[in-house]
Amino acid sequence: MKVTLTQLFERLAKKREVLICSHIRPDPDGIGSAVAIAELLRSKGVKTHLRCDTPIAHSFRFIDSLGEFAELDEKRDAHLLSRIDALLVCDVGKTDRLPRVWAAVKKIEASGRPVFKAALDHHHDPDPDFDALHCDPSASSSCELVFNLFRAGKTAPSLNAARALYAGIHFDSGGFVYERTTPATHLAAAELLKAGVDPYDILRRLHWQRTRGEFQCAAELARGLEFHDAGRIALVSLDRGVRKKFKVKLEDLAGMVDLGLTVAGVDFSLLLYELGPREVKVSFRSKGLIPILPLAKKFGGGGHLFACGATIEQPLAEARKTLLRDARRELAAAKMKRR
Repeated sequence: MKVTLTQLFERLAKKREVLICSHIRPDPDGIGSAVAIAELLRSKGVKTHLRCDTPIAHSFRFIDSLGEFAELDEKRDAHLLSRIDALLVCDVGKTDRLPRVWAAVKKIEASGRPVFKAALDHHHDPDPDFDALHCDPSASSSCELVFNLFRAGKTAPSLNAARALYAGIHFDSGGFVYERTTPATHLAAAELLKAGVDPYDILRRLHWQRTRGEFQCAAELARGLEFHDAGRIALVSLDRGVRKKFKVKLEDLAGMVDLGLTVAGVDFSLLLYELGPREVKVSFRSKGLIPILPLAKKFGGGGHLFACGATIEQPLAEARKTLLRDARRELAAAKMKRR
């Protein structure tokens, strides 16, 4: 059921205990929006618990400065799960993007105890499985939406929540330059700076904390970068052996797909991560002239018009071939539309 942002919060504020989570491999927007809205709910007397499906990347852990997030463990969290009466998912509207959390909640419901399921998101095409859904694809970030809740309630975020919100807005707006960055986005950032956020500290923590292994992995990606379709497509594959060699985790490779976009003439940058013998995660990026979301949707993916992801259930070599074929078709179709 679609609801306004205020209606979503009002319904959650009536609950006793809320489990809050974000998508697998949570990014700063997912972490920041969860941390901040948890603070806002606690101010209304609601008990909150923050969990995630997969670990938070080391360079993003500073956003959860109070250490509230933990990876969900059904055995360890059995008592917690027995008490919650609501689930709030932040920065995600697809249930397959939170498989463990969603499965745990569905198990609770199968036992006969209802759980109010809510989602706050800004991506395209959310699932209809939520009791309350607020999705605004025009927003720069989920953190901007949560900031609007603080403002609507005339409540000032703590410095901890302000940092979390600013980090999420900064990250998802590409440093305040992506297509959905608006005057309202900058005004939100200005208010967070007034609350004491140090923007240079956020920049340093978000982007300048790579391990040597991650840097060496990035160098390996650069060496393997391929260009296709007269240089309009940049593509690179990362097999499990490379990640093992440099001792990097998938969640620590955020942003590496952007490498291809730095090259003149490239419209699409594609990064394939081998997860298993027949499982390949793909990160899709566009320079903003041609939407890449339709390409991701062909593989069951989703996200934003110019930045999205999908999983292809094929061996890496086959997935690479299929993806490259469809990317060429997408660019050709876009060229025909412009004529």
